[in-house]
Amino acid sequence: MFAIFKKELRSYFISAIGYVYVAIFLAISALLCCYTTLQSNSYSTSSYFNMMIFVLAILLLTALLPALPLLYQNRLCPVL
Repeated sequence: MFAIFKKELRSYFISAIGYVYVAIFLAISALLCCYTTLQSNSYSTSSYFNMMIFVLAILLLTALLPALPLLYQNRLCPVL
């Protein structure tokens, strides 16, 4: 299982799309950190991490949505 994960992760970062997702994630997390710090006048980690859960979920969904037709076409996901 780890070998498959390693192969897929490596293939994800061969193209530029993996780096684009990492750059977007880092930019959004930095902006949210600044926003939560300036809004509350203190570094409140609870509000920052609550927002980051939603950001991570959105980025994961946008990364996985293009793969769903491929899974359905190859019959790897019989639920769809």
